[in-house]
Amino acid sequence: MHTSEQYFAELAACLSWLPEAEREEILTYHREYAAEAGMDSYEQLAAHFGAPHELADLLRQQLDTRRPEEEDGAASAAAGLGDAVRNLLGALFGAADSGQDAGGTDWTQQALPPFENVQIRTVAADIRFEEGEAFAVRYCLPARERLERLEVADGTLYFATRAGQGVFHRTSSRVEIHFGGDSFHFSREGGAAVVVIVPQDAVLKRLCMATVSGDIRLEDRTCVDLPLRTTSGDVELRKVDCTAAELVTTSGDVELTTFGCDSFSVTTTSGDVECQDLAGNCGEIHTVSGDVECEVELDTLGISTVSGDCRVSGPVRLATSCTTVSGDVCIHAPDAAVNASSTSGSVRCNGMKARVMQRDGAGCKLTLRSTSGDIDIAL
Repeated sequence: MHTSEQYFAELAACLSWLPEAEREEILTYHREYAAEAGMDSYEQLAAHFGAPHELADLLRQQLDTRRPEEEDGAASAAAGLGDAVRNLLGALFGAADSGQDAGGTDWTQQALPPFENVQIRTVAADIRFEEGEAFAVRYCLPARERLERLEVADGTLYFATRAGQGVFHRTSSRVEIHFGGDSFHFSREGGAAVVVIVPQDAVLKRLCMATVSGDIRLEDRTCVDLPLRTTSGDVELRKVDCTAAELVTTSGDVELTTFGCDSFSVTTTSGDVECQDLAGNCGEIHTVSGDVECEVELDTLGISTVSGDCRVSGPVRLATSCTTVSGDVCIHAPDAAVNASSTSGSVRCNGMKARVMQRDGAGCKLTLRSTSGDIDIAL
């Protein structure tokens, strides 16, 4: 049996016509998708995506950016290129100006027996919840995304899809291009999605949801456990209360608004994290290059980034720690006890500037570390 690395090595060779950065992005994306799907052999990947040269040919067709033939006059040339941009993005993102999903099927709705747990896995379809009179699910899948499982068993709703052979996954939910005075908008908003419908008085316990490029949205809900995972899809939670939450993305953004949780963790690679009106006991946020902006009311908060910037405000009652390499830190914590240092950046606090700063205070304990970033503290 051949390994998955042999498959990706052949795919990389077939994609040699692409710039290195784009080639690596495509390879990384498909590696992550394969890992999530449990495909670890050459044969499994070939059965799912097609042979490496077939997948490369499909990507070439979808990414073909050749300009149309030159037309007389600058206006005609601009219009021709504008059409090319429109057609290219329409092919890549499956959405035109109207926001309709390209190639998707009609919406299907199925009534369901009551459930208290949810386990959903999709490829490119978004996931969201709605309130209704009875338990049901409504869905519309993108072209080549197929329904694999839909049932309620032992109080759990199972919904799973799989990608058809040769699918090119969308990696962004919205694109805007301004060209020659025209604006082109491509969006998945209102397109392919899985909508879980539950009565207002429904009691939900564990909501486990995962997508590759679809977004996850949850609003005005209460549950116990909330594990969410995406690759490039965004996560948006509004007016949600839970006991524990674990949110993991690769490049998707995370937005938490009026979010209550005893303990939560957010982990992203390049996605940004924004928290407003967030309350609970303890929280952890880890990013590589994503920025973090938090307005919180917690007992403890820990943040670590490599190059992302951090802005924190709100009453953290006991302790806040923040560690960065090259990102800047800006934090507001009245009368805090400060232990802050930056190797080559500066630490500024109430008009004072230094490399290392220590200060006693009756408020929470601040522990701030940066290698080359600046640290600003407002007490």
